[in-house]
Formats: sequence, structure tokens, C-alpha cells
Amino acid sequence: MSNGRIEYDYGPTKHVRVTNPDGSKRMWWEPRLSDLGIKISDVPLWNGDLLRESRFDGEPVLLVEGEKDANRGVMFGFLVVSLPGGASQRDFGKALDPLKGRDVVLIPDADRPGYELMISIAHHLKKVGARSIRWLPVYDMEPGYLDGEPGAEAVHPDHDLSDLLDESADADPSGARELIKSRIETAQVVWRT
Repeated sequence: MSNGRIEYDYGPTKHVRVTNPDGSKRMWWEPRLSDLGIKISDVPLWNGDLLRESRFDGEPVLLVEGEKDANRGVMFGFLVVSLPGGASQRDFGKALDPLKGRDVVLIPDADRPGYELMISIAHHLKKVGARSIRWLPVYDMEPGYLDGEPGAEAVHPDHDLSDLLDESADADPSGARELIKSRIETAQVVWRT
């Protein structure tokens, strides 16, 4: 894996992500949110502007953990958004309000923090008034992994939507979108108004 710096522009600030050769990553804000008097809960959904595009009318909103996955999903023709704070974010402010009345598909990364984030988001989406919430893990995990049982592991630890799309596209470039669409259609519904 090569060094890579990506900047996600949120208007007055940018979320910077650097991927190191060993695959580790560092992220920060330029300028810092605190220097601007902004809290993470004040920052809107990444790709939130797509919610107003007519090409996505009636489409479910896929909610993922980060901007990289959101952009990758959009490249495959899906309406994909993310929160700016990563897996540790628990204060969503009004960022999820635009999802009122929408069908939302939660896609956690294949790790405990990703699942915990999506559980918090699901509770908040109920309060916001999402029409439905579906749960779509991208990879299976051994029983007990999320509960911290000794020896239980994720089948693909820390994998995310981008990994699934890339692996699917490598196997069948035309079938990657269809694979995700079929998984969305059969995803477990955890809430419906």
C-alpha cells in the first residue's frame, strides 16, 4: 500500500486522511474544528447534497463509516453518505435530520467500533423519523466477535464497503453493483414506521 493523502472538503475545513505504506492511517481537520468554533456534531453528512438530486429519488440511502466508502459507493451508482467523525462519533447534532422519511441502509465496517457506531446511528434515526432502517454487514463475523469473546474473530477484520466493491469488481466488474443491490434488497429490516 502506498502513501496517500486525501482531503475531503467540508467548506470552512477539510478532513485530511493519510494512508501509510503499512496500511495504517492518520486523520485530522485543517483547520481544526475547535479553531473554527465548530463541533463534530455541527458538520453535515458527507455527500448530503446528493439527497436533493432527482437521480436518487426513491433510492435507499446507504450510510457508511467514512468519506472514502461513501465516494466509492457513489462511483457504483448508489446514494451513499457518511458522518464526518468516524467510528467514535456519538453526538450527531442535526446531521442525520435530512434522513427523515428516507429508507436508510446501515453498512458498518467489519469491526466492533463500526458496529457500535451504526447501533448508535440506528437509535438516532428512529428519533429523526427515518422511514425504515436496514442492517447490511459487508462481511460475516464469527459468533461472539462483537461481544468480545476470546478467539472469536471477524472473517475479514476492518473491511468495509470499498473492500467489498473492489473484490466484487475484480471478480466480475459488471456484477459488483448487482451484488450490492441484491444484498440491500435482502438486508435485515431493523426498523420501519
